[in-house]
Amino acid sequence: MLNKSSFVEISKNNKPVVLFDSGNIASKTIAKMQNNNNIAQSISRKGNCWDNVVIECFFRSLKTERLNYQSFANHYEVVQNVESYIYFYNYKRIHSAIGYMTPAQKMAELEKVA
Repeated sequence: MLNKSSFVEISKNNKPVVLFDSGNIASKTIAKMQNNNNIAQSISRKGNCWDNVVIECFFRSLKTERLNYQSFANHYEVVQNVESYIYFYNYKRIHSAIGYMTPAQKMAELEKVA
């Protein structure tokens, strides 16, 4: 399931790795945050998103299903909208890649057999 920790991994040398949508890489704010916090960037060359395929798919869905064609009055509205979508994505939206189940249903199924 997707949550805030889905966006952060720990690399082999215990350095955090943040998984960004490739459209965000050019952001000076993100670059500054990475430099200030000793964070590695996980991104492959343009057109080859396989190292970030899960997060790339999530961002594509977030943008096309929720954020495109909307405008927000402030940062709080954006955060609320994204958090609402994450809940929808995990508990309501079915995914063909996991047998037309929600991630929450798939997680529950996997926990039963573990």
